[in-house]
Amino acid sequence: MDASMHKYRYKGPVTAFGKLISECWEGETFAVSKKKAVSNLRYQYTKQCGRIPASNIQLPGPVIEIY
Repeated sequence: MDASMHKYRYKGPVTAFGKLISECWEGETFAVSKKKAVSNLRYQYTKQCGRIPASNIQLPGPVIEIY
């Protein structure tokens, strides 16, 4: 793992096209920035829940950096 990578965690609601699709989903990822972490987490949710890539997944809760 690269020294510039940080661990991020998300626990909260998930929406698609503005509608709530999951009240509480949890995921973790390593990324170089918070923006990339959000992208990774959205991708994880898409794969885990069998959604198509065009699902417009949003994570409205806070993505937290873990040290």
